[in-house]
Amino acid sequence: MSDLHVPKLETFDVSAAANVDPKGFVRGVDVFETHPHGLYMGRGADHPQFGYLESWLLPDLGLRANIFHFRPDIAATSHRYLDVAEVTRGPGSDAANGAFATGDDPITRDAGTDVWRTRDLYLDLVVLDGEVHVDDADELTAAVAAGLVDAETGAWAIDRAFAALAGITAHDGDVDAWLASVGCPVTWADDVSFAPADQPNPKRVAIGAGPGAGAVDGDVSVGKR
Repeated sequence: MSDLHVPKLETFDVSAAANVDPKGFVRGVDVFETHPHGLYMGRGADHPQFGYLESWLLPDLGLRANIFHFRPDIAATSHRYLDVAEVTRGPGSDAANGAFATGDDPITRDAGTDVWRTRDLYLDLVVLDGEVHVDDADELTAAVAAGLVDAETGAWAIDRAFAALAGITAHDGDVDAWLASVGCPVTWADDVSFAPADQPNPKRVAIGAGPGAGAVDGDVSVGKR
């Protein structure tokens, strides 16, 4: 049975060097790099399975490309992990298919001037040892059926996922080579420093808010991470 939940939102505030994750936790960022085709982020992660996360937000492709750096005692389940997502830049900007951060909504307040946001659309492409497959189609189907995502956006997400699948397959499972071929070259860190897995929880704000928003208590999460 699929895990029915609203699309997950994240905020990437370049000027504040902070990433507000899907549960509202404000994560410090080691590196943000802005490029014509997207935004690179590198930050520590206190997850029990991985200790560092690198991501590229690629708005023209509707993708977020990730490397999860797994801890030494954890077997890698991916070498590249791509989320299908609407990616926008700047407070109040519209998503590729429908606005999700406009006006004086709490999502846009208390954020810096160079802010990127993602609205995750459920579908993931998992690449391991050159093999690629699409995950969580059942989650997207359930979300469309429940009215959490409209049919047009659902169709856009499917198109983005299968364009990526075809491109990666045509490049023998090499995600980076495919991205370079479509004008979105990516680079990754040569070395990273893992965050401890047992850190206390950081500040928590409303889902989608800027890192400077007021702290909130209680469970404000919108599904698994």
